[in-house]
Amino acid sequence: LTPELVRAFKTELEALGAIRMPISVKPCGATGETSHEMLLEGGNALGRTRMSQILSEGEARAIAIAGFLSELKLAPHANAIVLDDPVSSLDHVFTRKIAARLAREGLKRQVIIFTHNIAFLMELEDACMDLAKAGTPVAVAVHTLHRDAKSSGITVDGVPWHAMKVNQRAHY
Repeated sequence: LTPELVRAFKTELEALGAIRMPISVKPCGATGETSHEMLLEGGNALGRTRMSQILSEGEARAIAIAGFLSELKLAPHANAIVLDDPVSSLDHVFTRKIAARLAREGLKRQVIIFTHNIAFLMELEDACMDLAKAGTPVAVAVHTLHRDAKSSGITVDGVPWHAMKVNQRAHY
C-alpha cells in the first residue's frame, strides 16, 4: 500500500463526492499478498463494526469505484476497462459524478460500459459533450441490445427507444 495509492484513493473519493465519512486504507492479509482494507477513521469508537453495517449500498459502491479508479490511475498501462452497471444502487448525484469521471477516463483508455440505466447513459453523453465543449473530445459509441421473436443479442447503433429524442424516434 504505497503513499501514491493512498493519495490517489483520497483524490478519487473527493472527485466522486464519496467523502461523507473519513475513510482510510490500510494493508492487510498475509505476507506477499496485495490486499488492503478500508476503514472508517476514528473507528475505535465504533468497535468492530463493519463498514457494510454503516454505509449504504450506494456509498459502498462509490467507495469501491474510487478504489478501482485509484489503482487504475497508478497502472503503467492504458488497457481498456469493462464495467457492468457501475451505478446500480447509486443516487443521481453519485451517478452524475461517476459518469463524468468515466468520461474523463475515456480520454486515456477505452471504457466499455454495460448498463440498463437510461439516466446514467444520458449522464455519460452529457459528460462527453461537456468534455468536447472544453476542447477535449472523447469518442463515444452507443449500442443497444434487444431481442425479437426469433433471436436475442441483436445490436443496433444508438440509444434505446426510451432514450431517443422525438426527432430521433421519428427518423427511427
